[in-house]
Amino acid sequence: MVLRTKIIAIGDSAGNILPQEIPARLNLKEDDSLHFREIPGGYEISPIDQETVAKMEGVDRASSRYQDALKKLAE
Repeated sequence: MVLRTKIIAIGDSAGNILPQEIPARLNLKEDDSLHFREIPGGYEISPIDQETVAKMEGVDRASSRYQDALKKLAE
């Protein structure tokens, strides 16, 4: 499936209106979150649940807290 959308201005940000097929196919509802993962040549977009968000935030906190130790381990 190939779909085209345009980026629109929303205040000081940029947004995108998804064609109906995308939320239907991903079983998305209003206020659901999307995860963007950089891949070669673009981004992969997938739905994300609150449990996953909480885990990702925990990883972010831990990596910030232990950044010096993680840098040493990487050497």
